[in-house]
This record gives sequence, C-alpha cells and structure tokens, in this order.
Amino acid sequence: MKNLTGRSLSMMIIVFVLALMVMPLAAQEPLNNVSFNGFSFSYPSSVGANVNIVQTAGDAPDVAQPFVQPPSTDFLMYSVAPAPESIFDAPVAIRVYRTADLAAYENDFAQVTALQSLLATRPDLASLMTLTTGADIGGKALPYLPTLPAAQEIRARATYVQLGEFSGIAYVTSYGQDASPILASELSYTVQLLSNDGATYVSLVAKIPNAVIPNEIPADFDYEAWSPNIVTEFNNTISAINGAAPTDFAPSLDTLDAVVRSFSLRQATPPPVVAAPTQSAPPPTEIVNNDPTLGGLLGTWTLTSFGAVDAQIVAIAAATPTISFSGDGAAGFAGCNNYMGGFSYENGTVTFAALATTLMACEGVAQEMETLYLAALGTAQAYRIDGDTLFITYIDGMLTFARVTG
Repeated sequence: MKNLTGRSLSMMIIVFVLALMVMPLAAQEPLNNVSFNGFSFSYPSSVGANVNIVQTAGDAPDVAQPFVQPPSTDFLMYSVAPAPESIFDAPVAIRVYRTADLAAYENDFAQVTALQSLLATRPDLASLMTLTTGADIGGKALPYLPTLPAAQEIRARATYVQLGEFSGIAYVTSYGQDASPILASELSYTVQLLSNDGATYVSLVAKIPNAVIPNEIPADFDYEAWSPNIVTEFNNTISAINGAAPTDFAPSLDTLDAVVRSFSLRQATPPPVVAAPTQSAPPPTEIVNNDPTLGGLLGTWTLTSFGAVDAQIVAIAAATPTISFSGDGAAGFAGCNNYMGGFSYENGTVTFAALATTLMACEGVAQEMETLYLAALGTAQAYRIDGDTLFITYIDGMLTFARVTG
C-alpha cells in the first residue's frame, strides 16, 4: 500500500450481551454491542455489564450559570446498580454531541475549535504535559468536554488519536478547585474526538482507579510546606502516570482504547475488542512510493456530481468542491472551507485520513455541500479513472470529478 502523509430528557435502555465473540488466548470476554441514534460501539464486560443511554435536551444557552450543558446523548457504562444518570457519576461514559448544537454554547464550542486547532498544527504534546510555572497548571489545558467548574490540573500520557472516522487526542487528567495533592481516585482517562466531517464530537471519560499514585492524604500532611513546591509535586505525579503500564489502571487503558477503536457513525457491527499484545510491536516498515502518478490520481480534480450511482446530483455551482493529490497528501476546497490531510491508495482502493479544515462559517447550500462532501470522503472505499474523469465510491454513493487541465 502507498501511504501518503498529509477529527432533562432521559431514557434508560439496558443493553444485554448481543453477541459472544471468541477472543484470543485468555482474553475471552463477551462484548456488548451498542447502536443508537447513528452511533455504534462495543465494550467488554470489564468495562461494564450494562449501559444507560440518556438523551439530554440541554440547558438554554443564555441561562445565568457558568457551566450550562448543551444537547447530547450519553452512553453510561456500569456494573453495580443503580444505573448512573449523568456522565459525572458513571464509571465509564461516552458523550456524543452534534457540533452544530455546540455553536450556541461559548465555553463548549471553544473546546471544539481548540481541538480543531490542535489537530491542524499538531504541536508536541510533551510540552503541554510539562509544568514550568504555576500558571501552566490550568494554562496548558487540553480540549475537554463536558466543561467542568474546575481547573485542569495535569495532563499525562497525552497522544494523538487517528481512527477511520475520527481524529483527536487521548490523555490522563484531573480537575481540581484548590491547591492540593492529586489522588488516584481523582484521575480520569479521556479521549476527545471529532468526526472527519466535523459534524460530530465524541468524548469518552473513564474513572481509572489505580495504585500508581496515593489515594489518600496523610493525617499529618503539611500543606504549608507542600504548596510552594506544587509545580514539582505535580510534575512528579505526571512522571509516575507516564511511567505506569496500561494495566496499572482499571479498566486497563488498552481496553478503553479498544472501545474507542470500535466507534462508528455507520451503525454497523463494530469490530471486536482485541487483546493488547504482551510485547511491543516492531516499528512499521517505511513504504516508499515509487509511482509518480499516484495511481493516476496526481493532479487537481473538480467535483461534477455526487450521490447515488444511478441518480447523480449535479454539484452546486456556487460551492463546487475540488481535490488535489500530491506526494504531500490531499487538499482542496470543500464548498466553504479549504481542507487537507493524508490518503492511501492501492489496487483501486482509496481511503482518507482525518481532514483538517479552515474554520470559516458557512450557511445555506455551501454548508450543505461541504457537509455531504467531507462525509463522502470520510467513507471513501474505491476509485476508478476513465480518461479525464475520476470516480470515487463511498459508503452511500459516488463522487464524480473532472480533471483540471492546463
């Protein structure tokens, strides 16, 4: 493969085990498969025996309180009754937002734009985990939803996440309202994701009990002696978390990552959770692209039509998307914003990595065209070139492009 490098209404549904899947070796855990309202995922029994699905209509955006909650759908995993009714009291929770709903909520939408910026610029996350002064404790906060009435004290094990339909970040964190030692019970593991088309924001938040750091403060603890050294103490906590094994936390961070890998917006049966290898895999072999035409894709193409193969819709003239393929990746105009990202091709197949876009506000037909187009690229499966015409099939239809010459 050639790889080119270039996102309070409630109801309770108890989901029982729908399928038993054979896992390798000792990791033989049944999976709970969940599909609701366009979002699907799988989780093993070690994460929870049941899930409570809660749909929240959201607070009014202009309500007079600092942390209003926008509309969302929560998947709250648990094993011990009663069922949690909030993301804040569930052991493991997944919250799904429509980004369009977040636009009216200033604090929440700021997290969306922060994640978009982070994914577009890809700074070294190590610098955001290291504290130099007290101002860094809250000043280096990574994107996080839901918003909390507290400061993000630390960030550890931070890494970028790249999935088929999503991209984002994962890290261990704690939130606090005062200057005091961070306890094991206060740690959480979070994954913050944007869908490739930017229409969906997904947040996983899991409590992770552990013995990596203390879980209680000694009765004779001297706050006055500790407080001046808070930066050093927090850095020591971050180092301890970074140096721990994934299995030092419960659930294992590897298991939580497997849950995230099963996320889908297609309502298909998610892939099984795969046991983590006991040894680190060797680094991937670099694949050198020796085809100067990139499988015939090289160059710039303009969208002419899209939709069902047998009922193509002519592209909107005022917001016609384009795509250019080069050795640096794919880039173009989506209908309102410019975009760029990586893609892979082989033997007539083509897939796109998460596409970063500019942040221009769109309305009307331009927004509609852009949303449809980016969603299609996000589910691209195959391509065919006939003369100066490029056909890219995606999960719901086909994109048809004309080559730009001259």
